[in-house]
Amino acid sequence: MTIGDTVGEQCESELCLYLDPPPIACYEFEEDSDMLLDERGCGRDGSISGVTKVPGVHGSGIRVADTSAITVPGGVWPNLPSLTITAWIAIPADKSVDALLFRKEGHFDISLKAPPDPMKNWKLTCVVGDNTLSAEYPVLSANGAWNMISCGCVAPPDNPALCASIFSSVNVAFNPGDDSNISKPEENDATLEIAPDFDGCVDSVQVWSRALTDAELVALYNFGKDMMPSPCGG
Repeated sequence: MTIGDTVGEQCESELCLYLDPPPIACYEFEEDSDMLLDERGCGRDGSISGVTKVPGVHGSGIRVADTSAITVPGGVWPNLPSLTITAWIAIPADKSVDALLFRKEGHFDISLKAPPDPMKNWKLTCVVGDNTLSAEYPVLSANGAWNMISCGCVAPPDNPALCASIFSSVNVAFNPGDDSNISKPEENDATLEIAPDFDGCVDSVQVWSRALTDAELVALYNFGKDMMPSPCGG
């Protein structure tokens, strides 16, 4: 077990150690195979098909489309009273289509809502159990460039089956959301789907077994902000 891992985790890799404690799963899309490798070595591998490589934030990223399939099977996750999902995404230039970025049915999903007017803001929606946060982000646009998104839930110490609050961010713009205290599962056996309905680019998907702070999200963003090509021009 590497330093900083969650107690009980047997993660064998020294990769993806951006923060301490590190994520419990990390997908950097560096392999040229049909296996989706968990770079943390925590055993949360999956499958991947129908993608092409693009210049990423950390090495290679991927371009996904309607024919893509990226999944991690259920039954491999610990209980997650609090959690954060982070990823780098790029929306192709001139695209204006709603997108589903992540889905673990009955547990959480993250989606994008395209603005009806190109001059308006994109909206990022985070759902954890019965908790929903939908927020507009002026920094998010369809220009083919990378943006780091996050979605998370803070569980109260005395009741892990609730979200005391739900939050989201894009780059270093944050929305703390409202106090929710609505029910959610700590875990279920549903498959994790990555970019099941997204025409764009994805890199560095990470799942965290805690709610990251604003300062941690800024630090994570700073690890990638200087390596930001525009891989999704169209």
